Amino acid sequence: MTSDERDMDSQSQPITAADLRLAMAEKEAAKVDEAIKKRAEADRKLEQLFKEFMKAQVTEKELDAIRQKVLSATERGEMEAEIMRFPSKHCRDNGRAINNGEPDWPATLQGKARSLYDLFEERGRPRGFKLKAQILDFPGGLLGDVGLTLSWK
Repeated sequence: MTSDERDMDSQSQPITAADLRLAMAEKEAAKVDEAIKKRAEADRKLEQLFKEFMKAQVTEKELDAIRQKVLSATERGEMEAEIMRFPSKHCRDNGRAINNGEPDWPATLQGKARSLYDLFEERGRPRGFKLKAQILDFPGGLLGDVGLTLSWK
């Protein structure tokens, strides 16, 4: 029997409920497979961003952007400006020390955040600036992003 004959034969056969359930299950399985692929790709991208964050140092271009944020805040009459935001997962303790206001929170910083803190210690603190860290959000009740804020109060 050729494929054309099978196609004609299958068209002449009545569709059963089992055929419809099977078709629906196959369609649903395809959706699940696609969702799994999308999640795996998102996880891969997050892992890549994490690796980049851990290796990165604050650049002069980023320091210029921070200077601009500070100047803009000053023009608005504000005494502080958020200069970095990153996931709490990037801290050694997942943001616990920052959330609890522990004095040794800087020791938990890693990667680019640590680079910024070191620059603050070298350049900012001697000029009278302060740096504070706080958890900015709590998605699903968990610690979310950390915000580093430069203050000149």
